[in-house]
Amino acid sequence: MASLYKDPRSKYWIGCFTAADGRQLKRSTRETDKVKARQICEAWEKVESLGRKGYLTSEEQFRKVFNDAVERITGKKLYDPSVREWLERWLATEKGAVKPATIRRYTQVVRDFLTFLGTRADIRLEALTTDDFLKFRDSLLAEGRSPQTANLTIRKVLKRPFTLALNEGVIQRNPVAVVRRLKEEKAEKGVFTPDQILKLLSAADREWRGMILAGYFTGARLGNLARLKWENLDLVERSLTFVQDKTDAKIKVPVHPELLEYFQSLKMPADRGKPIFLSLCYLPGPGRNGLSMRFKRLMKRAGIEDGTARERPGKRGHRISRLSYHSFRHSLISALANAGVPAELRKKISGHADTKSHDLYSHHEFQIIRQALEKVSRLPELPEK
Repeated sequence: MASLYKDPRSKYWIGCFTAADGRQLKRSTRETDKVKARQICEAWEKVESLGRKGYLTSEEQFRKVFNDAVERITGKKLYDPSVREWLERWLATEKGAVKPATIRRYTQVVRDFLTFLGTRADIRLEALTTDDFLKFRDSLLAEGRSPQTANLTIRKVLKRPFTLALNEGVIQRNPVAVVRRLKEEKAEKGVFTPDQILKLLSAADREWRGMILAGYFTGARLGNLARLKWENLDLVERSLTFVQDKTDAKIKVPVHPELLEYFQSLKMPADRGKPIFLSLCYLPGPGRNGLSMRFKRLMKRAGIEDGTARERPGKRGHRISRLSYHSFRHSLISALANAGVPAELRKKISGHADTKSHDLYSHHEFQIIRQALEKVSRLPELPEK
């Protein structure tokens, strides 16, 4: 029978109870209240007794007995959420902390994962295994998702809530941590020739002409350029400053003379907080009427085929075009190479599309980059309409 005694050297009550294997054990209850200390000691002995009699044959049974004891002693129920409860709680904590587009991506990943789990979505979070994530990853690949998408879904998105659960002590191990990254095969993107860029400029309206020139002479992302404001443009320094969407890094790039002439041809408003591209700045990137699809329709009007870099591999996979707005980045790198700009400097100029910020360029570095960029030839003149 469980009993208590007080060691003069400690302020806590010591519990004495019989283990499942018959040994007499002594353990500090870490309690100064004798009533609570007795309840703790009796709970220990109950668990050991049930184990000795063969009643606790699974972790679930053991946890239930343990949780009931904790609730009876402390008056508080242990937080032991289901997979669904924890992921929904995580989504709620992320709202307002990340961008709306990021929340939409997180929500879609969680929805897909819970749908894949089926009835297992309501098991204890601790009961989820690495195999669940491996099978989910396999299902994404079977649907035609790329290894890059599978890596992003598992290792970038789903790993976050489970790392948080581990840090908060809700789980004892992170089942996502050992899921290895798949080898990614990147589709070969094409470059626009000067003749194709001329065709695009001829088919474009005034704003899209500016977007084409900005894409070709900066290599920046479509969304970043579409949301440029007049305050981002310094006509004296001949530079553009913007915030990289994916990393929030502040980027400053030189403006090529031909792009500068385009900006100088526009009427600058008194309010420099206004967008440069008024009809494009509020459009989303993806979607039927988003920036990407509008540019594809512009390519079609210009008589330029987008080509295929990768066929659609499954019902939920995506076909990747050989030519898209992102091809301007590759076109810039190609033009820099043709102009004799060294590879190291080409990498530095195009680096703003990666995760590092180049807001820390010294004045000397910026001038070197400007000189390299100005080696890129002007585009052919547009024919008179």
